[in-house]
Amino acid sequence: MRGYVKGQITVFLSLLFTIIVSLLLTVIEGARVKAIRFQTECVADMAINSALAEYNRELFSQYDLLFIDTSYGMAQGRIQNTEAHIRTYMDANFNPQEDVIVYAARDWLKLQTQEVNILRAALASDNVGDCMMAQILTYMEGKVGVDVLKHYTADWAKLEEKKLLQSNVTSERNAVESQIDSIGLPQKQIGDEVWEEVPLDNPADAVNATRGGILSLVTERGTLSSESVSLDNYASHRKLNKGTGLSEVNAPDNDMTHELILGEYLLEKCGRYGAALDKGKLQYQIEYILAGKSNDIDNLQTVVKKLLLIREASNMMYLLSDSVKMAEAEALALSLTAVMMLPELAEPVKYSIVFAWAYAESVNDVKILLDGGRVPIVKNSGCWHTALSNLTTYQLHLKSGESSQNGLSYQDYIRLMLLTINHNTKMLRFMDIVEMDIRQTRGNTQFRIDCCMDDLEIKAVVVSAYGYQCDITRRYGYYQ
Repeated sequence: MRGYVKGQITVFLSLLFTIIVSLLLTVIEGARVKAIRFQTECVADMAINSALAEYNRELFSQYDLLFIDTSYGMAQGRIQNTEAHIRTYMDANFNPQEDVIVYAARDWLKLQTQEVNILRAALASDNVGDCMMAQILTYMEGKVGVDVLKHYTADWAKLEEKKLLQSNVTSERNAVESQIDSIGLPQKQIGDEVWEEVPLDNPADAVNATRGGILSLVTERGTLSSESVSLDNYASHRKLNKGTGLSEVNAPDNDMTHELILGEYLLEKCGRYGAALDKGKLQYQIEYILAGKSNDIDNLQTVVKKLLLIREASNMMYLLSDSVKMAEAEALALSLTAVMMLPELAEPVKYSIVFAWAYAESVNDVKILLDGGRVPIVKNSGCWHTALSNLTTYQLHLKSGESSQNGLSYQDYIRLMLLTINHNTKMLRFMDIVEMDIRQTRGNTQFRIDCCMDDLEIKAVVVSAYGYQCDITRRYGYYQ
């Protein structure tokens, strides 16, 4: 009888093998999907970091600011340029060429970048420089001590307490001059039916005649910069590109401390009178931030006039508190008006002399400051330089006194003056300075601060030759 072999085990193993193979293929396919996701994430991270590494070198070298210049040295900066760079880096990492050792093995993923879109981006100029301000604060962290900030705050508080920034010395002086003019002076006949006023010989008139030419009195002839620019194509005078929302995320609060820190940064990175930088298009850059004029002379003149008003208000305040000097002015006014037999003129003439005296001393103060000396915010008799007897010839006695040991320097005064400028105005004018300087460097002739990117969020779509697609969103920034 022929024997038979039962087949139950063979069928069982066949069914089991099918299940095992299906399981293995499922696991392999799941691994492929996970590998696609993982490789896409790694490649995207490397590509974005590579794009961030393309920060503008001159901007970092001169201002310690990190931004991608989306023009890449070309005429037009566009976010799409950075998208193209990121895609190029992703494709290079998905498909390494001869510079990478590739082993002869099957590519189980076969990935390529289908598209890269920057969903959101923060530009340097967004919200009048929020990203720039955030980077500045990070850079300056630890460079300006708490004690230094307290000292600057105390100087500012003294200006505020004395109301030196709000005092309108000019209008007060004009009121006194108008009072004098309203009182007619005696007249003498100099010909047939020809009369003229008898001159009062008020020394204040001689001082008032010199008002206006302040810059020539306080600076050395031939030393001033004659640089000028056309502002039409700079950030503060043109319509700026805008990012897409990321700049608001870490926008700093521009409080008093932050404004002081910003001032320190500007003084470190920008030139000024007496400390011009070779890199600067304009030599008096801090003065430009304070005044916003198109040339160095006008910027310095505007700042000097503001400084003169501060000193004039302070010196006027001191004179009014000094009984000895007020008595000198009164005695001189009485002697002048007694000859005219106009006693009602004595009081306004006295104050006109005091105003002129304060002005002459203030011109002397400004000259000391521009020559590198120091002048206290509020004076006393020990540091007063101008004698009443020299009032009519005060220009010949400028800087006759010594610089104060404990006073403020020109840099200290402009540091305080920066606090009087609106934050947005300061940032826009600083952007102008940055553009002026960077455009002078090789390969950056078309540089625009509103084409510089700080923070970006991308969406990349990656496809596999095996029919899979992976979408990934990533956000990166220099200080994120």
